[in-house]
Formats: sequence, C-alpha cells, structure tokens
Amino acid sequence: MKKIGLISGKGEFPIIFSKLVKELGFEIYAVAYIGMTHLDLEKYVSKISWMHIGEINKLIKFFKKEGVENITMVGKVHKKAIYSDIRPDLKALKLLAGLKDRSDTTILKALTKEFEKNDFKVKAPSEYVQSLLIGPGILTTRKPSKTELKDIEFGRKIAKELADADIGHTVIVKDRAVLALEAIEGTDEAIKRGGKLGGEGAVVLKSSRPNQDLRLDMPVIGPNTIEAMAEVKSSCLAFDANMTLILEKDKVISIANANNIAIVSML
Repeated sequence: MKKIGLISGKGEFPIIFSKLVKELGFEIYAVAYIGMTHLDLEKYVSKISWMHIGEINKLIKFFKKEGVENITMVGKVHKKAIYSDIRPDLKALKLLAGLKDRSDTTILKALTKEFEKNDFKVKAPSEYVQSLLIGPGILTTRKPSKTELKDIEFGRKIAKELADADIGHTVIVKDRAVLALEAIEGTDEAIKRGGKLGGEGAVVLKSSRPNQDLRLDMPVIGPNTIEAMAEVKSSCLAFDANMTLILEKDKVISIANANNIAIVSML
C-alpha cells in the first residue's frame, strides 16, 4: 500500500486530508505537534508520533523507520509557536541559525531542503486532494455588489503584495481603504480585527503568492473563516481560483448564504 508522511499542524485540515487520502488507498504516517494538532487525528492515520516543534531529527527517524518516502505538510503552524512552543534539537538549531530571516517561506524552504537531503520527496497537499481546489466563479446565492467589486479590485493588488512580502495571505478592506493586514495572528483574527475597526460590510481578500510553491503554505478557507466574517458582519470574500483550498465546501457556502455573504473565486 502507498504511504504518505503527514506533518500535521493546527485545525481540521489534517483530519479532512487524512480522510480523503485514506479513501484513495494510502496509509498515513503522521507527525503531530503536542498542544497544536487535533487529538482526533489519531483515528484516521495508520500511525502517529507526537512531538514538539523543532524535533526535526525525531521526525526524520520516525518517517525512515516507517518506510515513508513522500511527505506533505498540512495544517497551520502559527509563527508565534516559534517564540513560545519550540523545543529545537541540534539539527533545528543549526537550521535556524543559517536562515536569512524567519519568514514562513524561508523556514519552510529550509525544512524542505533538509527533508530532501534525507531522501524524502516533499509533495503539495493539492496533489492528493485536488477536489478541494476551486475554479473561478461565484459560489454563493448573492453576487458581489458594485461597491464590493470596487473593493475587490482595490484590495487584490494589496493582497498580492502582502503575500509576496511573505507577511500573510489576507487583506480586509472597505470603501477602498485598508482595515487590516494578516500577520502573525492568522486569518481569522485579522478578519475580526478589520471588521471591528471598519464595521459591517468589509471585504476579505485572500491571495496566493506570485509563483506560489504549492508545497508550502497554500491559502486555505474553511467554515471558521466564514464564521469569523459573520461575527463582524463582513460581507464578501474573494480569493484566487485554482490556488486556494476550501475545506467543507458545502458547509462554507451554507454559512455564507445564511449570513448574506458573497464568495467569489477569481482568475
């Protein structure tokens, strides 16, 4: 049976991913992070190893012992964990010391190189779960208004620049003014902050990086994203078609329709 080495971060995505690829006939060997990865992941994988962020040598030994060749990284590991929850081994300390900076992309690229040096192939999650990628179009009952379309046009360029600077994927705008930019706090908190500052009717834009490496930190939308928007009465979500993963699509659309939120996937 085919094997996948899963490096599992926070949220529901690792569980959704594991369910889908298990149905495709894969065995999943998961590295899970203590205090971060959902405990229920154990139910959906063949074997799991719990460890702290930074235990790179332990991770490599686990995958080698289980005969894993292909690795994929699924779920968010918030940057703040580097400042609070990390327990680096010697390999991790050496890796961190050699970085030009500690941006998400720099760290993930360095990890990828380390895995490849140890004869692993790092795969994009989308290679296994292409059904979660969304093509262009309007997903919801309500279409964006003329005002929202102007905000999308205004905010999309800024979102691209934010992603290209490796700061975050998400920008919140209203009346062609920026309310919030996603940084270390993550998408949902940025949405809430922008909504509280601008009031109802804010537009949320999520963007991939130019020349996005699909193996590393693809934009992801799930029910929590729409619930955060509903909490502060944001009115529209726009994102890049074919470059954004949507978890529990039917639930996402249902929550959006119930809260009169428009969702548009853009080329």
